[in-house]
Amino acid sequence: MLTPTIPPPQSCDTFVYVQAPALGGTGTLFGKNSDRPSEERHEVVRIPHRRHRENDEVKCTFISVPQAPETLECILSRPCWLWGCEMGANSAGVVGGNEAIHTLLSDELISSDDDGTPTKSLLGMDLLRLALE
Repeated sequence: MLTPTIPPPQSCDTFVYVQAPALGGTGTLFGKNSDRPSEERHEVVRIPHRRHRENDEVKCTFISVPQAPETLECILSRPCWLWGCEMGANSAGVVGGNEAIHTLLSDELISSDDDGTPTKSLLGMDLLRLALE
């Protein structure tokens, strides 16, 4: 008897509900699920507010980029192996989640060196953390 193969999940879903002040509310609800592998360990981390020196760099997952002069306090959920985050919130009340985008044109987004080796760059999860910080 054949056992059916269950395809891996291929979606991330994010929803936001803002309760309108006209209806007596001021709250916001943020929800996010992920298509990360189920056995991948995630961490929930608090990143404190910081002031940085001029010319500091921040080491992201694969590359370093110039550091902002000041970063906000954040609470992040992230796979343990990378610098960025899957979802998070900052002290200014901004929330965000990383979304997988499946496209037939994804190969056009990957640059490579002369020998065909993919160029290391920022991940979407790095961009999310940079935006939240």
